[in-house]
Amino acid sequence: MARVRGGQAAYRKPEPRIERLPPGTTFPVAFNNRLLASAQAGEQQLKIVVFDGSSDGLRDAISFIGRRQGPDSDPADRHDILDGLPSWIVQTAYYPRGTQAELPDFEVLFRLFSNGVSDDVVLDYGDLRLEGRLINLVALPLPDCD
Repeated sequence: MARVRGGQAAYRKPEPRIERLPPGTTFPVAFNNRLLASAQAGEQQLKIVVFDGSSDGLRDAISFIGRRQGPDSDPADRHDILDGLPSWIVQTAYYPRGTQAELPDFEVLFRLFSNGVSDDVVLDYGDLRLEGRLINLVALPLPDCD
């Protein structure tokens, strides 16, 4: 997994600054991999420090993972690559790092399939809520890695 031992992130914009990354910081793709591993292991919660590179890039993330769901009963509503795959409903709340904030900066709710694909995404910023649904999914061929 791509967790750092500690380090720093250097920002150029909007203003130059350095942000310290504590040991255990996880980047977004590795975070998704950790969520998937936790879901497959039957875990219901994951607490982790995530760095996404945004101006407020370092956050405490608390994820709640629902029970494993069987393959979707409506194959017309899914894509071939998702047919027959189990999935989990995941809700993650993102808090400013190291604070005792009562409310998160934002929350993300989505369905996570066992191959790492997400669907039915809801981004909730409190005063703004965005919903997304996977419409088109194309599987790229695997590279030949001799």
